[in-house]
Amino acid sequence: MTEQFERPQGLEAISEEDKALLESIKKQRDTKEKVNRVIKGENDIFDKEYTFEELDLKFTIKIKLPSILEQAKIQAATERMFEGLGSLMPPNVLRAYRMLATIQICGKEIPSIFKDADDIYNISIFDIISSDFQDWMNSFRY
Repeated sequence: MTEQFERPQGLEAISEEDKALLESIKKQRDTKEKVNRVIKGENDIFDKEYTFEELDLKFTIKIKLPSILEQAKIQAATERMFEGLGSLMPPNVLRAYRMLATIQICGKEIPSIFKDADDIYNISIFDIISSDFQDWMNSFRY
């Protein structure tokens, strides 16, 4: 005895869970396509609020995505901070100081405590910001 099964066609044959999954995948793809490119003045500002309870510190920071010229200035400023010995520094220290230089060059809204490097004593904050900033920059494909 041979049973015949009709093969359902179209979305009506898909369960509600599968429909939701398909919609979610489509939205993710659309979002990726929108975020893949930097649009000057539209999506080129990193904006994040930080709270460091152990330091009793809370602030919002906004940093513009560095252009290639600004990237060169950041690299030069970082090397100046180490007086040319940046290549001898541990990666986390170099990353933190590069973030400080990025904030000084591309910062749009920065806390007053970051304006003068001579008044900064805790570099671990910059390592944390750097990690978030790098993740944000990696969301673009240029």
